[in-house]
Amino acid sequence: IGKLPREFKLLLVGWGPLQQKLFDLANRVAPMRCIITPANGHLGDYYSALDAFCLPSESEGFGLATLEALFCGVPVVTTDSGFAPELLLDRVQYIQCSGHADSIAESMKMLAGNPHWATGLAAEGRSVAEGFGFANRMCREYEALMLRLWAAARKPAPTR
Repeated sequence: IGKLPREFKLLLVGWGPLQQKLFDLANRVAPMRCIITPANGHLGDYYSALDAFCLPSESEGFGLATLEALFCGVPVVTTDSGFAPELLLDRVQYIQCSGHADSIAESMKMLAGNPHWATGLAAEGRSVAEGFGFANRMCREYEALMLRLWAAARKPAPTR
């Protein structure tokens, strides 16, 4: 955050053993420009509060937080870890950064300096995320399971 213009602020959502260390560092580098809060439900509210989402992980499994940000229509900046580089187009559906402070700052400045492009980037990212269909497929599979279980429970027990 120290490499970003003064009008930029940082919202860290989550918890863990590094929380206090991150808070102390943020206050040293950019006093009064960082908020850290635990993720207490209603995650969409946090994503909606963002102008951009950044996940500068060195390694990431799938990257659920990135997918959630895409679903919420927020421009995404992330590294080459997780699913993004395999399933998304850089500078079309998200921005790929190196994870170093200068690269992150440059990506965030590009978004801030080009609001129409950032809006289009977010819309394209959301469209791709919706196309993954995870939620729809999961709901259909749960519904089918429940119907099978209900039908099995209604069958009369075999007589002997």
